[in-house]
Amino acid sequence: MNKWFEGPVERTPWTYDPAFFESAARRRRGLGQTIAVGLLATNLVFLLGMAFTNRNNLPLYYPTCDWARFVGAAPIAKGQKGYRQALDSDGDGIACEPYQDP
Repeated sequence: MNKWFEGPVERTPWTYDPAFFESAARRRRGLGQTIAVGLLATNLVFLLGMAFTNRNNLPLYYPTCDWARFVGAAPIAKGQKGYRQALDSDGDGIACEPYQDP
């Protein structure tokens, strides 16, 4: 009889080992979780930095009145931060009014 079929099979590097592939999948899953936690932590640090930064001296800029309404800054009176002539459609000194006079 052939000696290769006798006794326990020795493990060689080229034999199929399901545990190797399962551990590789586990490593990939762990890498994905590490990246996700890193991105979450980066966003959290950025938001906390924005919350505790003194932004009083920075100019505000709202590209449209929708943005100003979204953050709760509308209506904006002339002289307030964020006011600009382009947002004041009727020229009365109040930008992003909730209604327009006909």
